[in-house]
Amino acid sequence: AQAAKLVAADGAEYDFLGMSVSVSGSRIVVGAYADDDKGSSSGSAYVFEKIDGGGWAQAAKLVAADAAASDYFGTHVSVSDSTIVVTAYGDDDKGSSSGSAYVFEKSDDGAWAQAAKLVAADGAEYDFLGMSVSVSGSRIVVGAYADDDKGSS
Repeated sequence: AQAAKLVAADGAEYDFLGMSVSVSGSRIVVGAYADDDKGSSSGSAYVFEKIDGGGWAQAAKLVAADAAASDYFGTHVSVSDSTIVVTAYGDDDKGSSSGSAYVFEKSDDGAWAQAAKLVAADGAEYDFLGMSVSVSGSRIVVGAYADDDKGSS
């Protein structure tokens, strides 16, 4: 049976909420890669936490500090305890669609804040860093499926 339906408080048509989901304990993170608050398809991710009585409530909306159109932030998300990693495969710091991943930490006052931005040291155009991600404790792994350092991907 369905236990809950999670809906973003500011959700809009074509945000694609639910493109990615990750669960850790009483916390769920849901990506919305086409959210357009910071430009078309800049993206976002939502944090939901279990509340007394068994329901779920939106606790935060995460966006990249340097969000831009076509970043696709929220394509993939991963949560482990008080660490959330959100990818943006369309980010272009190292060239068009080189990609990146953003690390968010929960502070003592309960607020979520961006703690780091991860890019590949050898990142290049169309590497698509961020097409997969996993976090476990302090270890973060981010995939770049089109990296072609050893030949065509």
